[in-house]
Amino acid sequence: MRVLVVFLLFYIVSIYLLLMGFHNIDLSFNMLRLEKFCKIRLVDVGVFGREQSAVEGYSVGICMLLTGMVLNIVSFMGIIINILRDK
Repeated sequence: MRVLVVFLLFYIVSIYLLLMGFHNIDLSFNMLRLEKFCKIRLVDVGVFGREQSAVEGYSVGICMLLTGMVLNIVSFMGIIINILRDK
């Protein structure tokens, strides 16, 4: 039962990482379009006050998205295996 709870928590974290990854990619894409159209430099400020350009935000978004996908697959398989093993 404890293992199932851990896999469920990992699954929730993976969904959060997927959503944040999509958000960062979308935000960075829009920042790149605005920079190109308006000829200005935009900066995104993170939670801890770290400034990042559109390209850095895009890279962080891709990393979060891939990490979320891997964690999602692993946790989902762990949930299925744990349920089948307990029967």
